[in-house]
Amino acid sequence: MLMRSSALSPALFALLLSPALLAAQEAQPAQNVPLQPEVRLEAHDGKTHFYLGERIQLDLVFRNQTGTPYSINATNYQDMAEQVAITPVAGWFEWRGMSAHDYAIDQPLGPGDYRIPIVLNQGFIFRDPGHYEISVTTRRVLKNDPITTNSVAIDLEAMPAEKEAKLLEDARNAIGPADTRMRSGNRERGQAMAQLADLEGDDALHAKIDLILAGDEQMRSYSLEAMASTRNLPLELSLLETAWRNPQQMPLYDMPSLLAETRTLLRGKSLPGWRMMRPAPNSDDPEFKRTAEEHTADMKVLLDTLPQRSGANRAAALYYLLEFPGISDADVGKVRPIVVAEFQTLNDIEQHMLLETAWLRLRDPAMIGPLKALLQQTPQDKDAILRLIELDPQEAKPYVVQAVCGRGWPVPLDSVAALPFDTLPEVDACLGEMLSTPPAKPHDNPWSMRTALAARFATAAILPQVRAGWKYPEQDRDVLPLLLRWSPDEAVAKITAPPYDYIRLMNLFFNIDKNFTSRQAAFPPQLGDWLRQMVQEGPDNQASFAAFQLSQGGAKQDRALLEARLARLRKEWLGKSGEIEDAFKPEGSKAAQDARGLEIELVSALSSKRFWSLSDEEIAAVTQGCMSDQCRRVASVSTPQKPH
Repeated sequence: MLMRSSALSPALFALLLSPALLAAQEAQPAQNVPLQPEVRLEAHDGKTHFYLGERIQLDLVFRNQTGTPYSINATNYQDMAEQVAITPVAGWFEWRGMSAHDYAIDQPLGPGDYRIPIVLNQGFIFRDPGHYEISVTTRRVLKNDPITTNSVAIDLEAMPAEKEAKLLEDARNAIGPADTRMRSGNRERGQAMAQLADLEGDDALHAKIDLILAGDEQMRSYSLEAMASTRNLPLELSLLETAWRNPQQMPLYDMPSLLAETRTLLRGKSLPGWRMMRPAPNSDDPEFKRTAEEHTADMKVLLDTLPQRSGANRAAALYYLLEFPGISDADVGKVRPIVVAEFQTLNDIEQHMLLETAWLRLRDPAMIGPLKALLQQTPQDKDAILRLIELDPQEAKPYVVQAVCGRGWPVPLDSVAALPFDTLPEVDACLGEMLSTPPAKPHDNPWSMRTALAARFATAAILPQVRAGWKYPEQDRDVLPLLLRWSPDEAVAKITAPPYDYIRLMNLFFNIDKNFTSRQAAFPPQLGDWLRQMVQEGPDNQASFAAFQLSQGGAKQDRALLEARLARLRKEWLGKSGEIEDAFKPEGSKAAQDARGLEIELVSALSSKRFWSLSDEEIAAVTQGCMSDQCRRVASVSTPQKPH
């Protein structure tokens, strides 16, 4: 009987071990291992059949089975943050564009499914029954190109009147009476609010408007969507305009935007998605002009009905007339004295919003009295004291002393730094007492904030008490601005102690720069000379740091020093600007990186116009010699700052 041998022939064995074949085998990708994370679109809980006016949710599902680490942006923005494609193109409209947020939650992506809800109602309204195909293009996979998903089919049919009535009744029962408290509603109430927001009928519209006019805080999260979903937009606009004109109805913060939204949708236009920074509108755009004119008319209505309003209603109207743009300068002049006279009738939020964001309209010497009244009630009111200093520094002085010496949370330095007094000896005793006790931990915000106040206003007499409370090395950055002012040799010795450590110095100079800027003061000569020596003789990375610091606290004659180092640098790198431009590419050198950084800091310092003033032509000449695009961008033609 013939036996089949299991041994390989020498020739076949040699072939299997050949380098070419082994390399080919190694080059084969592992079977069924994807090259990038999987992203797919799914029906939420398998539901693909909806009524018009229902909430339509799909799920964006992520999974990483590549074996390579990936992360996704897992933030649920509660708006339309993805690019959605819907076919056919008829039967629906986009009521609000895609948002572009400036924050994200970085979530490592594993092999299991990670779901992010896609609620179509947050950007789209369906008006016609039918069959629709939905797909999504997402940028949520970090450090990866956009990914377009599969399509999911949904079917919509008209909602029977009796079903909408039942859904409306259920929503009303779950929501209950309007809640004006600023707190998170419970989950069941929030779901009912979303259900109500998406219903399209007139009865649902009246229920939505009732909650809005009652000031329900939770409804504010859904009000834009609630107005967009309504079929009867003319009725919606009529109800909103009637409420806005009614002097018995409290004017609400959201009403101008809801009026503008409804008019925009009636004209068949979409609202823009949320943006942190919006481009400046085109003042010649007819839609922009029309919207602006309508808003001006709305604010004029509020002004005309002011005599018929009283109490909190009148206070809110006064607040909106100055807080919102829209009325003319002449009308602002009419409203301002009324707001000043009735400032105490405004609530705390209204008062402080006007002091923060509408101060240019409110600013008037007559506000000195109301500001003093606020400070008598709350001595450390940062907004009131900032504005009182601006109106009358002499009158503000005792209030600043009172605020600085307060035992509560310290008043921020930024709120009192502009007081035009070099020192306030009156604060030595109170600050010294509070600072003499070492904090319980190295990083203590109240101790740090009070030390900043001491560096701005206290005299040298406070030093022994501050030394008693100076327990941790981490407190150095808080104490050094005070020492630089009253014991500069000691401070400079600590700052300049070797070895050179850029991170340590940047940490120390953060508070130093803030203090000297607040006092509009130059660094003491001991510190300035050390920085000048670094600019003249130090390596490029150290000279960069020193150049920046001289722009913060140097002297007028430092301009020539900076210009000389810049000329020397450009001479050293003459003909090698390509190396500077490509310094941070893989082939770039550390020397080119340092040189590029130094040129940028020197040009930026020279164009700062803080201690010296280059003409626009001189700045242009400095910029013309730049060896990198970034250098050309940092040079600016700016308004000179206050001289020291």
